[in-house]
Amino acid sequence: MGILDDLAARNVAAELGLNVTGTLGVLLAAHKKGMLTDLQHTITGLANSGFRLSDAVVASILKSFG
Repeated sequence: MGILDDLAARNVAAELGLNVTGTLGVLLAAHKKGMLTDLQHTITGLANSGFRLSDAVVASILKSFG
């Protein structure tokens, strides 16, 4: 599995049949395994540091797992 946040790279990986995840996917997996206890705080910190996040994706993740 590769970790990619760049949309163009993710699209190429998908065309090649590769499994990829982004930063939020890694954080979500860590949260599910109990390695990250405050998912919302971590995502907010990323956003506040200038990391570009889709509002819709963040809302979906926090609604389901936050």
